[in-house]
Order: sequence, then C-alpha cells, then structure tokens
Amino acid sequence: MKIRPSKAKPKVIQAPPERTMEDEEFAQWLSQRPSAWGKNLSIIDGFVTAVVVGPVSMDPLKWICPLLGIEPTAFNTGGTPEFAAIKAIMRWHNRISDTLRDDQDLTPVFRTDAKGQITAHDWCAGFMLAVDMNPRLWNDVLKTNSPHRYLMMPILIHLPVRVKGKMVTLDEPSILDDCRADIPGNAARLREIFQFKRFGTPDPNAPRP
Repeated sequence: MKIRPSKAKPKVIQAPPERTMEDEEFAQWLSQRPSAWGKNLSIIDGFVTAVVVGPVSMDPLKWICPLLGIEPTAFNTGGTPEFAAIKAIMRWHNRISDTLRDDQDLTPVFRTDAKGQITAHDWCAGFMLAVDMNPRLWNDVLKTNSPHRYLMMPILIHLPVRVKGKMVTLDEPSILDDCRADIPGNAARLREIFQFKRFGTPDPNAPRP
C-alpha cells in the first residue's frame, strides 16, 4: 500500500506580538534604573521632543540606550522588559512626530511638584539633554545673536544657573507660567526651522509664525 504525502499545509505558529510598556509601568521601570537619563516621564517627553524637532535624524541606538540606561544588545532580544521599554519609547516618538506633522497642538508632559504646582523644569532638562548630544547642530537657535534664540528662551530659563557657587533655578511663578505656555508652539516652530534647513522646503503642515 502506497502512502500518499499529505497535501495539508503545515500550520504556521506565530510568535505573540511584542509587548509595549504602558505609561504607568514605564514610569515605574524608569525609576528603578539609576543609569538612565530619563528619570521620569517628563524628562522622557522633553528629550524625545528635542529628537523629533531637532536638526538631524539621530540613530535610535545613540539616544535610546543612554535615555533608558540599556545596552545596544537589548534591541536584539525580544520578550524582555528592556525591549518593552524600547517599544514604549518608539511609540512615544511616533506620537509626538505624528502630532506635529498633522499640525495638532503639542501637549508636553509636565510634572506636578510637591507643592501641587505644574513645573516644566524636568521637561526642559530632558530637552537639553538631547540638545547636548549635538550642540553644534543647534547653534542656529542657541547663539546669542540668532534671530531664533527667542524660541529656546522658555526652555533655557528653566535650567539651573550658578549663583555665588550654588546652582539655583528661577522660581518666579508668573514668568515660569508664561514660558511654560510658550513651549508647545515654540517646539513646533523649531521643527519647521530645522525642516527647512535640512530639506530646503518647509513642512506643508508646519505651523506658521
């Protein structure tokens, strides 16, 4: 008796999709990583915003690894907390990019301090961490004689400065409130400026001054 080969197609077993950390879990995970630049979600949001609006496309390995405090090999191994955090960061990046591309209002993730006041200090610190990875490329908006420096001032004013040997931050509520309100629009304008410098034409959906 001849045994005929089965014509049935072999069943393909697909691996389950990789998990993405949700924000609450992501924040908790970050708090347990002493080497991560991103100590909280506000720093993460500021940093990723600078990556999105900045003057050059950055290699994800170059900025995600220090931001999360992980090794490059974490990108090669699925099913780990590190990989779920990487997925969270990429989702964060795409969310900010899509918001600005579609000319929607950016909603920065600011912290609420111990006094119950909204503060942009951590967000601005995160933004400048990304800037400091390529400071020369940001010169066009950082130089004191730049016509675009005003766009950076609401961020720079939140940074600590040395006064009589001590690092202090501005604590004038009225000034900080006004600066914080300017950050979303200024970030969108920075994106438009760098878009023009990189590609020679402005993004058709970018906000106009």
